[in-house]
Amino acid sequence: MEMTSVLAFLLLFPTASHAHVSRRSLTSTYVRPRRELSLKISEILHNTECEDPPCSSQVHVTLGELPDEAVVSFASTRHSTPSEVTFQSPTDGSVRLARGEATSYSQLLFFDSYLMDPPMGRPSASKKDLLKIEDTSSWANGTASWSQPTEVTWGEQMYNNPQAYYGSPIIHQVTLRGLKSNTQYSYRIPNDSRNHFFKMPKFYPPKSEAAGVQQESGQAHSYVTPFRVGLVADIGQTPSSAASVRHLANHQPDVVFLAGDLSYADGYYWRWDSFGALFEPLASKVPVLTCPGNHEVGSGEQFQSYNIRWRMPHKHSGSTSNTYWSREIGPIHLITLNSYSPTAPGSLQYEWLQSALKRVERRRTPWLFVMFHAPFYCSNTGHIEETRLMRKDLEKMLYDAGTDVVLSGHVHAYERTHPVFDYKVDNCGPTYIMIGDGGNREGAYLPWREPQPEWSAFREGSFGIGLMEVVNETHIKYEWRRHSCMGSEDPDNINFNSTCRSKDTHGHVDNGSTEPSESVWLVKPTQQCLNRETASVGNNSAASPGGLRGPDGWLSGFSADLVEDSVVVLPRGNLMQQGSEVQGLEAGKGSDCRRESDMDVSSEAKTSLIVLGLHLSISTSTLLSWSLCLNAALFCLLFVSAILVYCCSRDFMWKTRKQQTISLDTDENTPMAACSDSRQDREKKHLTRSDG
Repeated sequence: MEMTSVLAFLLLFPTASHAHVSRRSLTSTYVRPRRELSLKISEILHNTECEDPPCSSQVHVTLGELPDEAVVSFASTRHSTPSEVTFQSPTDGSVRLARGEATSYSQLLFFDSYLMDPPMGRPSASKKDLLKIEDTSSWANGTASWSQPTEVTWGEQMYNNPQAYYGSPIIHQVTLRGLKSNTQYSYRIPNDSRNHFFKMPKFYPPKSEAAGVQQESGQAHSYVTPFRVGLVADIGQTPSSAASVRHLANHQPDVVFLAGDLSYADGYYWRWDSFGALFEPLASKVPVLTCPGNHEVGSGEQFQSYNIRWRMPHKHSGSTSNTYWSREIGPIHLITLNSYSPTAPGSLQYEWLQSALKRVERRRTPWLFVMFHAPFYCSNTGHIEETRLMRKDLEKMLYDAGTDVVLSGHVHAYERTHPVFDYKVDNCGPTYIMIGDGGNREGAYLPWREPQPEWSAFREGSFGIGLMEVVNETHIKYEWRRHSCMGSEDPDNINFNSTCRSKDTHGHVDNGSTEPSESVWLVKPTQQCLNRETASVGNNSAASPGGLRGPDGWLSGFSADLVEDSVVVLPRGNLMQQGSEVQGLEAGKGSDCRRESDMDVSSEAKTSLIVLGLHLSISTSTLLSWSLCLNAALFCLLFVSAILVYCCSRDFMWKTRKQQTISLDTDENTPMAACSDSRQDREKKHLTRSDG
């Protein structure tokens, strides 16, 4: 099959629409047919555009150690291929040459049963293929290496079988330096006739110049916002995986955060090469930042392929391991951790995290993200509380640092939490986003545990991607989009219909949400949580959710609509779900002094607003509501008293002939009337008040 045929196959799947769906029946008489083998790994999306085949391929870009650096990685099979990249910016036209380093490696194969019969997608090898590797009878007669199996031996292969070793291509890593913020670059790699392009994300200038930027822009964060981020994890190499790659590329984010489990090679290391080719259409154009997952360490992997192929900017952050690191990325300070490395107090990762959190500068990066593979919070039946010890070690530290968002994967489903700490909804806790639904061969994890915990806001067992736009230092527009489901009645167990509903091979049907997507605002409280210290809020600190969603995409017309007239001030404790009424303090009770416009935000916006850290308890909500009303009543009384004093003073000084009599109705001294009068007076005098 030609490369064009493969590309056409991957592009024919329709995307999911935003329609409500119904649950499927649990009953099926479907008998799964025998599937044909997938293409040989060496042929999947193989680059043929070069003068001297086999061509260089598996191109991807990530960010370097310093703000103005990016790293280009590619693979070649010829020792004569130099480790260099030529690149230029269209703005100045000058062509520059960067040189790097090259590495190759070998590993002993590990056979997993999913090679022959994955729960989802096509097999990577047949029984005949695997036995051919294990059978040494043609040459090893009379030696300790002799073997003539009739059944596949699963697990790690014999070290004394030379046929059981994988030899990698040459992996080149080249650092491009002196790049400019928010600038597109074209680049070429050796033995590849294609022209590649990527855009360097927005970044702050060196700290010596940052003061000038802040003075010029008013707020430091405005220099790097808006900023778009794509989210994905647990990708693998199925048609659903290709859909995740395609959807992310179509939305053109500034960067992609990948929360572990990349190739699902699982010891069959040629799958790292096929994943590099599959991921290239996205990763060669958009910098991808990753952390390792269990599929980078288990099944004989031991992080070796990951560390050599996916170099992360760890050295500048003081880390001695490529598996955990931190870096400023636009308005976000991203800290990545390794779920499969010691985290107990006294461990290297624990002590490094302590120092990394101290280096976060909220003036430059008002948003603190933490990313690691295995989730702290998950209400799925898969991988229940595997991170109990890690959470015990690190959750309090992340909470005290005012972490805003925690990203993870591992569980093959999607879930977002309310702000949470220690399994309780908490004003100042992070929002956890589990996005392990990239589409890998292991399929969707079902069912969800019932009842849904209080801290769980949205969950669904299908496949999709996450999209973010950091608008400013307090507002993020976030959307999750489903593109396919696991369908046990469908070819390769994948369903791309717009009304799909995940159903696994055990008959479990997704009992999570029925929504094909969710759209929320993440709004950070800057005045209530001491662990969320940020720079002072400017005029653009409150962005409107109303009218920001365009007809064709999550960002259509988004930034242009952020005008002063569209600002919506949320009442304290507001937590609104999509399509529901506004839920104020104590589920709408005890907040009689709120504006009517605040009560109608949900119907006008048609989107959710998640106020980070503003989910107050009932007792605190009631207290705050009475306090607001009493303060308003006191203000009204003081205002009336001031008028009386003014009138009496004027009459006394000028000795007017006509005496003015002022009488007050006793009913106007009630809190409700005081609130009403105060509002009318403010409108007449053009005064405004923040509900916060």
